[in-house]
Amino acid sequence: MNQTAFFSKDALNSTGNQTLPICQSIGQGSIKTIYCNSGIQVVVSDFALYEPTNVKIDNSKSCYGFGFCLSGCIEAQLPCFTDAFIIQKGQSGFFNFPELETYSTNIHSERLIRVNIYISQDNLLKFSGKDPGQLPAVLTDNRQVPCRAVDTITPSMHAVLHQVFNCTYQGLARQLYIEGKVLELIAHKIAQMNTQRQHPKHKKKLSSDEIERVRHAANLLCFDLEHPPNIAELSGHAGMCRSKLYLCFHEVFGTSPFGYLQQKRMEMAERLLRDGEINVTQAAYTVGYSSLSHFTKAFTKHFGVPPSKYPQIFSPS
Repeated sequence: MNQTAFFSKDALNSTGNQTLPICQSIGQGSIKTIYCNSGIQVVVSDFALYEPTNVKIDNSKSCYGFGFCLSGCIEAQLPCFTDAFIIQKGQSGFFNFPELETYSTNIHSERLIRVNIYISQDNLLKFSGKDPGQLPAVLTDNRQVPCRAVDTITPSMHAVLHQVFNCTYQGLARQLYIEGKVLELIAHKIAQMNTQRQHPKHKKKLSSDEIERVRHAANLLCFDLEHPPNIAELSGHAGMCRSKLYLCFHEVFGTSPFGYLQQKRMEMAERLLRDGEINVTQAAYTVGYSSLSHFTKAFTKHFGVPPSKYPQIFSPS
């Protein structure tokens, strides 16, 4: 694994929008910083490294805000946490890292596309007015306690991120547009966190054998996305009745076997379209859709944008 000092976030803490290009000896792309009039700071990372790289980052202040990872994978090791954690494609999250200084991350060679929104806790509280109870407790807890809460990027978030990456405005119009979309992203994230608070998940502890059977069934679903086994065949291979398979699948993956298959089909289609390997019709057939309209509807519902426009989010800005 390559080792290099990547950049200092001190350079991103000044004023004025900035673009930090990636050193051409290790990769291609850039890290852009946008400063909003509301005091919010947005960092858009879009780069690919030639090989997995251990990156050391110098940071002189605490980090509080929200992150959205559209592509790539990072293993982060922060002093405020005992164990490393993974940031990967499809994740949205809230983070609070008080007094964060030097830390290291292992960045994979897959293209990394990530949007981080930095906002002070005091600034966020201003939006709640006289009723901070409207915010999830994790956002208003002791700011000196490190915290990370992770969930998925919803279709609504995908749609807003797509609009951010494809904004054609310039100058003041662009600045105001981006700031409005950043506030919209924060709103979607808070709504997601409030929904979780109102409907907490109660996990049932499964045996190691049950978990192994479910993972085997999941592998069978992914083996051939174009011709997956039906539920009767899947139940037989897993050695479970249908009702138990559904129950255990929900406990392990948070969705039904069909929901899991749908998710994997969308992920595969997204990768094929992003890499420019095939067109929309070919992608639909490759992941098991015989109807292009059904594929378009499913893709748009999952990502918030139709497949014909999705590759634009990865085009150079």
